[in-house]
Amino acid sequence: MFRPHSVVREGQAAVTKPREGKRPGRVPAVAGRRVVGVPQVVPGEVPAKLQRGFAKSVCERYGALVDLVPEEITDVEALKLLAHPMRQRIERQLRNGPANSATLARALGESTGLTSYHLRQMAKHGFIEEVPELSRGRERWWRQVPADRRIPPYSRQTPEMRVAVEEMNRLDFAEELEQFSRFQLERDDLGEWADALAWSRSAMRLTVDELKEFLEEYVKLLYRYKRPDEATPPGARVVLARMLAFPAPTSADDGE
Repeated sequence: MFRPHSVVREGQAAVTKPREGKRPGRVPAVAGRRVVGVPQVVPGEVPAKLQRGFAKSVCERYGALVDLVPEEITDVEALKLLAHPMRQRIERQLRNGPANSATLARALGESTGLTSYHLRQMAKHGFIEEVPELSRGRERWWRQVPADRRIPPYSRQTPEMRVAVEEMNRLDFAEELEQFSRFQLERDDLGEWADALAWSRSAMRLTVDELKEFLEEYVKLLYRYKRPDEATPPGARVVLARMLAFPAPTSADDGE
C-alpha cells in the first residue's frame, strides 16, 4: 500500500497522497521517485512575492527528487508519531501546501500551541522542514520532506514497533474507506468522472522475491504518470491510486 507523505508498509515503497478535488493555485507540485514532495502554497495565505519565490525553489528542487535513497524508519518514537491522529490530520493539511501553526490551528479547530508542538515533533524526526523563503521573523512555515521512507519487514519489527504500525494501518484504512465512500456519494455530480473507477481483483502464484519485484514494477508505472502542475494537461484531476497485495489465507481458494 502506498502512502504519499512517505511511508511504505513493511518493505514497500511509499508515495505522498494527493488531496482529492481541486488543487489551489498553480504553484508547481513536486513529484519524487517514491513520494510527492513539496505541495503548493495556498493562495491568500502568503504574499504574492513570497509565493513566486517559493515556486522558484520548488522548480529547482524538482530534479533532485528523482533518485531518493530508501531509508528505514527504525525509531519507535518516529513510528508512534506517524500513528498519532493529530499528526495525520496535520499531514493531510500539508498536502495542500506549506502552512504555519496558526493556519493549521484554524483549519483543524485546534490551538496554535498544540499544532506548534506537533510541528516541532514532526520536524525533529525529519518528516517536515521549515520553508525559509516563507518564514518571517518568529513566523515559521513548514512543508513535507520528500523521502523514500520504509518500514522494516514484520520479521524485524519489535513488539512495540508492531503496535505502532498496526495503529498506523488502522488509521490509513479508515481514511481510505471514508474517501471511497465520499466518491460513491458524490458520483452523480461528477459527470464523466463518475466512470473513472479503475478496479481489479486478481490472484497470482508468486515467490516472496517475485512479489517484491512486482511492487517495484508497479512503482515504476505509477511514476510514469506523476508530474508537476506545469506538465499536467487540461482536464486532469487528482486520482487516488492504492495497491495492496498479501498472501491468501491457507484455506482460501486460489481463484480470482
